[in-house]
Amino acid sequence: MFSRSILAAAVSLVLMGQAQAADSTASVDQTGTENNAEITQSAGTSNASTIGQNGDLNLATSSQVGTDLSLTADQFGTSNDMTVLQDGQSGEALVSQAGAGNTTRVLQHSQEGHHIEVGQVGTDNVALVTQLDGRYSYGKIYQEGQANVVDLMQSWENSGLNADQYGDSNVLRANQGGGFVSADTYQSGTANIIDLNQSASGGQGASTRISQTGTDNQASVYQSGGGRYSGGYINLAQEGDRNLAKIDDNSAMGSISFTQSGADNQLNIDQAGRSNSVTGVSTGERNQVDIQQDGDGSSLNVAQNGSDNIIEVAQNGAPYGDIGIIDQTGTANHASLTQGVYGSSFSVDTATITQHGMSNSATVTQR
Repeated sequence: MFSRSILAAAVSLVLMGQAQAADSTASVDQTGTENNAEITQSAGTSNASTIGQNGDLNLATSSQVGTDLSLTADQFGTSNDMTVLQDGQSGEALVSQAGAGNTTRVLQHSQEGHHIEVGQVGTDNVALVTQLDGRYSYGKIYQEGQANVVDLMQSWENSGLNADQYGDSNVLRANQGGGFVSADTYQSGTANIIDLNQSASGGQGASTRISQTGTDNQASVYQSGGGRYSGGYINLAQEGDRNLAKIDDNSAMGSISFTQSGADNQLNIDQAGRSNSVTGVSTGERNQVDIQQDGDGSSLNVAQNGSDNIIEVAQNGAPYGDIGIIDQTGTANHASLTQGVYGSSFSVDTATITQHGMSNSATVTQR
């Protein structure tokens, strides 16, 4: 074990020395436990690193500076640790970990062209990804196991995220800023949490797709931007029991669609801006829908199919009015729709509520 560690350190030092030149290639292959691999490449173009480890408690660090940077790293075992630093233009990193308790930390900083893919299989895995100042950044993360965590930040325009989590108690947090940004996320298991913040700028919008399957899931989305152009798109699908969703859409000409299937689901939507729309379906028992639209020309089309569902909607359509359509099927449902919350002599509002069943109640207020 001791001689193997000395050999690994020697190989690392030799590679570090060779990596100072431009257009360099470095490779490390280790088999065993408690090994440490470190590769540093600075300046130049087309720097490439490859790290392969097979064992337990391995540590790997890759630091690259220059243009057209690339890293491929594989770790197999438990309690592995991976750190990736790329500073330059067009950085790409592919990291694969298999086992339990693995950690991946990635920092990419350049003018444009970040690309990161992280694959983790096991339990208690953590993926921390930061992509700064670069246009066209992309992150793809796959986790399978329990109690996995993803924390991603992208700070520039035309950035995208694709994340899949399979297991229990997963947490996904993402913060995207800049021009047009997009996120496509999927969780399967119990007690999953998604916290997504998208702040588009420059008159551009954002796109979000969230799919959760299981029980006790939570989804929180904040989206802003759009200006004169499309504010963005949010699609939420939850299947299971007692799911929670909160959406804050602070943009113009944006659209939200949702589907909740199960029991005791709750949905809260707050839209601010002109010509926004909400469409959705709740299927199950005792679902609740609470929607606030603050902007003229907004539209609503919500259907509930189940028992004891409640819909509370407030629309402020001045001066051009709003459209509200509600359809409920079941027993003892309640629907309340208020249009023209602040009142306006120019307001033109339209309301339609349809209820199928017994002991239902409906209230429409237009001002």
